Amino acid sequence: MTVRTVFTHNTSVKEQSMVQNLVTEAIQVAGFDVKYLPRTRNNVDTLFDDAENNSFNTAYTIEMYFGQDTINGFGGGGDIITRFGFEVTDTCQLVCSLSRFTEVVTAGDSEIVKPREGDLIYLPLSGQIYEITFTEDMIPFFQLGNNYIWQMECSLFRYAEDTMDTGITEVDNLVTETTPSDNFTQSTAIETDADGGIVDFTETNPFGQF
Repeated sequence: MTVRTVFTHNTSVKEQSMVQNLVTEAIQVAGFDVKYLPRTRNNVDTLFDDAENNSFNTAYTIEMYFGQDTINGFGGGGDIITRFGFEVTDTCQLVCSLSRFTEVVTAGDSEIVKPREGDLIYLPLSGQIYEITFTEDMIPFFQLGNNYIWQMECSLFRYAEDTMDTGITEVDNLVTETTPSDNFTQSTAIETDADGGIVDFTETNPFGQF
């Protein structure tokens, strides 16, 4: 026996459009503006699929709100002290309208059809940058036969010599503040000594001189 053809609760475009508009309006009323920062991978190693470095040169303003897992605060392990120093392990769950993402981000870059893992989101509320680790596209599960939101699992961004030139002062300054500027962390002294001939890899002495 097949489904009753007189009912169109899973195929009605008008009803799906109405739900999408209601979801979008709810986020715009109860949510907040964020900056969506697409990642550009530079000099990708095709064997290991690893980029030499990443750059973030564009910022899109779009409204989002916190998902159910972040209603009572940020998740993660909190603020901890490890042998490497003080570490903040905040995580959060963000939700955005599917149609609004298409209108704002996809319209600016046709290759970005959904929030991508590795892209960044700047939260003005906390002044933090979060990295998208996973994007769920089936919550809620096919209401009226369609999906209406992107739900993103995010973790606090770990800066790793990435290039940040979005034109957004707050975002670019955050990276500038975390960039090491002393010679020790940059290993300039070690590099200078190495260039001066500490190790000489020649054919006669492939292991160098020590």
